[in-house]
Amino acid sequence: MNKININKYELKKNKSYKYCFTTIVLIIVLLFTVISICFLLRENIIEKYIKNNAKNMQEETIKIDYELIEQTDDKQQIILYMENKNEIDKISLNDGVEIECNRKKIAIDRIVKQGEILQANIKSVGEQPKLYTFVGTPDLTMEKENHTVTINYPDIHNVNKYYSIDEGETWQEYTQPINTLGIETIIAKVEYKEGITINKPSRFEVGEKIELKAGDYVAYPVEYENVISGISGSTPIGVASTDTRWRVAYTENNIVRLVAAGTPEAVFFNSNNSQNYNYINSSDNFTKYLNNKYATNVRGALTISEIRNYNINWLQEYVEGKGMVFTIVMDENLKGLYYYSQRNSFVSVGSNVTIAIRPVVTLKPNVKVESGLGTKDDPYILNVAE
Repeated sequence: MNKININKYELKKNKSYKYCFTTIVLIIVLLFTVISICFLLRENIIEKYIKNNAKNMQEETIKIDYELIEQTDDKQQIILYMENKNEIDKISLNDGVEIECNRKKIAIDRIVKQGEILQANIKSVGEQPKLYTFVGTPDLTMEKENHTVTINYPDIHNVNKYYSIDEGETWQEYTQPINTLGIETIIAKVEYKEGITINKPSRFEVGEKIELKAGDYVAYPVEYENVISGISGSTPIGVASTDTRWRVAYTENNIVRLVAAGTPEAVFFNSNNSQNYNYINSSDNFTKYLNNKYATNVRGALTISEIRNYNINWLQEYVEGKGMVFTIVMDENLKGLYYYSQRNSFVSVGSNVTIAIRPVVTLKPNVKVESGLGTKDDPYILNVAE
């Protein structure tokens, strides 16, 4: 009987231990939960505080702008406009002027001399003073002959100079004159290294459409090998040099025709001129000189009337000092073959003579100049307007 009582006691004792353990675990879980909730609430409160504080700071930021009234070579007259949600208490200018305001809006008329800056230390109610700097606005000097612009920034130390050619998407540091070919707009800005710069970017429309004119060299993107560079009697002087230069033969009513500046083709004439005529007059023989992105058609030669009407007198100017290259031309009806000589005359093709063939292409109306100077050493690079 006593043995059974002892076992019952031990059983109650074990149950008590289990109950205590479970209680302790529950208390720990509860404490952890409470701590986690407090931590999350704390983070939420801090986040709200930061957001509210940032919002308040944003609302307290001074709105400042300026208007350029007059600009000369040595000075700029501007009006500064300042506004703040809180009252502007005091404005201290770097020229020694101090203004007691107690207003939310104020305008100040000042003159800024060339090479100087205007700084305003603005103190608003309940805020720390903020330093704002006006540097002066840049202008441009254009050199149309070289297709470049020089940005004239204020001649001041501690100024970063930037410009953009993509409407402010990206900014580049200005270090040298800018080539304007293919550029429509340049935006220039300055940033003073001390305080908050209040200068607005200056916008300049510099896009200039370059009109191709007769004689200009153009890098029409079709390569060819020069088969001859001169003629000695009826024998061609062979040169296997690759070229991409073409020249503008003439322009009229938005039509531009290019002639190969070199000699991509040549024909040795004999008594059977009709065979050579059929070859030159067939555009199928010159399709390799047609780039469909830039040109609409190609043919084998200019006509006599084109050369006369547009005074195309440079057809012999190819390789200096290596003899004369006669250029094949056609009559007005494209039915007769002639060669154009250095005497600016048209001579009917005879037998036993080698004549250069310079294909002619017609550019599309939406072709534009992207870069280059239009010279033999720096021909115009073409692109197609969208």
